[in-house]
Amino acid sequence: MKKAVSLALLSAILLIPPASAAEKTFDLSDLMAPGGELKAKDSIYDRWVAAAGVPQAAEIVRFLDANFVLRDGAKLAAGSAGPESRMSASEALERMASADVIFFGEQHNEAGAHLLEVLLLRLLDERCGADVCMEMFETQSRTTLEDYVSGRMDEKAFLEKLSAPEIKGLWQNYRKDYRPIVEYSREKGRRIAAGFPPRRLASDLAKKGEAEFYRTIREEDRSLCATRISEPLDESYRKRCINVFDGTGDYRRGQLLEMAEKDPAMLRKLKPMILGKAGAGAMGGMMSGNPELLYRAQLFKDSTMAEIVKGMAESSSGRKVFAVAGAGHVSFRGGAVGVLEALAPGLKVVTVVFETPRTSSPPSGREQVQADVMIFGDRIETYVQELPAKVTIEEAEKRIREMEGLALLAVYRSNGEDQKKAMEDIEKARGLKFKYPMYARIMTAEESKSEVGGWARAPEAASWLAVQEKVLRMFNLYSGGRTLAEAQSDRSSESIMGFYRPADKVLYLFPEQAGDRLRGLRVHESIHALQDQHFDLARLRSSVANSEEDAALTALIEGEAVYLMMQVLGMSKGLEKMLGGGGGGGHGGMGGGKPPAPDYFSERTRLMYRAGAQFVKALAEKGGWEKVTEAYGRRPSSTSEILHPERWFEGFKPESVSLPPVSGGWKEIANDVLGEADFAVMLKLGGLSDDESAGAASSWRGDRYRLEVKDAGSPHRLVYLSAWADEKSAETACGHLGRVLPGARVSARGRLCAAVRELNLD
Repeated sequence: MKKAVSLALLSAILLIPPASAAEKTFDLSDLMAPGGELKAKDSIYDRWVAAAGVPQAAEIVRFLDANFVLRDGAKLAAGSAGPESRMSASEALERMASADVIFFGEQHNEAGAHLLEVLLLRLLDERCGADVCMEMFETQSRTTLEDYVSGRMDEKAFLEKLSAPEIKGLWQNYRKDYRPIVEYSREKGRRIAAGFPPRRLASDLAKKGEAEFYRTIREEDRSLCATRISEPLDESYRKRCINVFDGTGDYRRGQLLEMAEKDPAMLRKLKPMILGKAGAGAMGGMMSGNPELLYRAQLFKDSTMAEIVKGMAESSSGRKVFAVAGAGHVSFRGGAVGVLEALAPGLKVVTVVFETPRTSSPPSGREQVQADVMIFGDRIETYVQELPAKVTIEEAEKRIREMEGLALLAVYRSNGEDQKKAMEDIEKARGLKFKYPMYARIMTAEESKSEVGGWARAPEAASWLAVQEKVLRMFNLYSGGRTLAEAQSDRSSESIMGFYRPADKVLYLFPEQAGDRLRGLRVHESIHALQDQHFDLARLRSSVANSEEDAALTALIEGEAVYLMMQVLGMSKGLEKMLGGGGGGGHGGMGGGKPPAPDYFSERTRLMYRAGAQFVKALAEKGGWEKVTEAYGRRPSSTSEILHPERWFEGFKPESVSLPPVSGGWKEIANDVLGEADFAVMLKLGGLSDDESAGAASSWRGDRYRLEVKDAGSPHRLVYLSAWADEKSAETACGHLGRVLPGARVSARGRLCAAVRELNLD
C-alpha cells in the first residue's frame, strides 16, 4: 500500500515546523551541511518520491496550501497585502491554466523554488497538458535534449554530452534541481526546449555590439539565437539591468570597500566583487564590460527565449508552455516575458515568482510586486556559490590598504557624474550624440601596469614586435640595447594614463598617473568611444592594407580626440600653441620645442597627436565637423595627407610600388610601406633638423620595403624602393639614405630611389 505523504519530512526540508506529530523519516540535519546548503545529491522532490511515492494532484494542492503563502499579484499591486490577496493553490492553478504561457521566475540556488517548479508542472500538465522551455539548457544542446526526452538516448550519454568541454551545458545543480522536470517530461512524452543561446554568443555580442555581431555571426550559429533583439514593452527592465550590471562598477566597488573596512568579517563575502570578480556563476561571467552592451546581451538571451516560447505556443495543439527562467527575466513582466508580449500580443501570459521569506506581511504596491502569482516560502540554498580560487583574503585586504593610501574612493564616487558631464560636453561641441552611455573603470597603479604592460609580453605580440624591431633597426629607427618588446612594455606602463578599448566598449582610467589631467583624459578617451559608436573603429582598423594606412587612420582618430578635447576643455590658446599657432605641418614637438634626445617612438607619437590635430583642424575650418565625419568614410590612406591636408582635399593616393621577386635563397619575413612620416623621422634621427627632414620627405609619393633572411644567424637584408615627385627629389632622397643608412647601396633612376642594406641583427 502506498505510504501517506510525510508532511513532517517535507516541512523539515523546507524549514517549516511540522503540522502534526507524524513520524519523520529523515531529520533536517541529514540533509543540510553546516553552511546551510543541501548535502544530498537528490532533489527534495526525489526524496519525497522515495519516501512516499509519486505525489498525486490532490496531495500537491494540500502541500502547497500548507507550506507556502500564495498571493494574487494584482491585488498586492493595488496595495492589498491582507487576507484578501491570499490565493489557494487551486485558484493559482486556475489562473495558470487560463493562460497560453506560464513563466516561472526562480532564484537559481533556491531549493524551494525548484520543488515548486516540478509540482506546478505536474498540476498543469495533468490539467491541460504542458510542454517546457528552460533557461538552463542552451540551444546548442537542443538535439541532445530532444534525443534524451524522446527516449533515443540514455541518461549516462545525455549527461556526458552536456558535460563535454565544447558545450559546458550542465549546470552544477542539475541533479538536485532540474532533473525532476526533465525526467517528468521524458516520462510523459512532453516537449522540452532549450531556452537560451550559447553563452559564447551572448559574450560576443556584449563585446562587438549588436550590429557587428549580426553582421559577422557564423551561418551555423544563426539558428541558435534570436533572429533579432526585440525590446520589451516596459522600459523599466533596461533600468533594472543597468543597475545590476553597473553594480560591480567603480562606484559600487568603492561602497563595498567601505563596508569591508568597517567590518573585516565581510571580506569573504565581498572580495569577489571588490576585486571585480562578481559575475561568475549565474551571470555567465559577463559582468565585466559596458553595462549598456551587457544589457543588450541580456536582451539577446530574452529575445531568444521569447522566440522559442512563441513558436512552441503557436504549435502546441492546446498544451500550455511552462517556461522556467531566472526571476530577473520574468519579474515585473520584463525580460523574456516583456519581449514575448511585444512579439505576440495575442498570447496570454501568466507570471509566477517565488520569494522568501514566508511572511504574513508581503510587499505591496506596483513597484514591489513582481508577478501575477506571488509564492512566499522560507529559504534553503541548493548550493553555495564558490568564491574564485585565485583570490585570497590577503589580496582583498591589500586592495583595501591600497585604497586607503591612494584616496581613490572619492574618484569612485564621482565617476558616474563625471562621465555623464564629459559626454554631455562632447556631444555639445561635436554635434554627435552617444548612441549608448559610456562607463569608465577606475584602476589602481598596480592594476594599470598589469593591464597595459602585459600586452607586449604576450606570445603573439612578442613575435610581431620581434620582426618590427628588426625592421626598425634596418632603417636606423631603433638602436636600444633592450628588445623592442621590453621597451614597449615599460613605455606603456609608465606613460599611458588610460585608454578606451573597442573590444568591450569601456574606458579604463588611471587616476594616479593622470593626476590633475584626469578630466582631460576622460574627455579624450570618451571621444574615442563616440568615434567607435558612429564609425566602428574595429571595422576601420580591419580595413587598412599596410602600416602607412594604419598610421594615417590613427592620426585621424587621435587628432580629432586632441582637437575636440581642447575645445571641450576651453583650451583654445593651448591648442594654438600645441599646433604651432595654427601654422603648417612639419614634424616638430608637441610643445613647440625640439626635444634634446629624440627617438622614434616620441616622434611617432607627435605625429599621431600634433599632426593629426592639425589635419582635423584644417578639415573643420574648411567644412566644419561634417568634413571631419566625411574623413571616416573617405579616410586618409597615407601620412602624407595628414602632414599636408590639402592633399586629402585633392584626393591624393600614394603610388603603388612593386619590388622585384625574392631570389638567391633569401626568404621574406616582412613586407610593408614605410611612408612619408617615418621617412622624415629617419632623417631627423640621422641628424637633420625638423625643417630639413620635413622638406626632404614632403616630395614622397609612395614606397615599399621587404626584410629578408637566408638562414638563422645569417645577416638580414633590407630592400627598399621609393617613388618621389620628380627626379631631383629622388636623387635628394637617395643622398640622404646613403648618409643615414651606413653600408647601404643606394641608386636613383628617374623618380625612383632604391636602397639595399645587409646587417647582422642576431
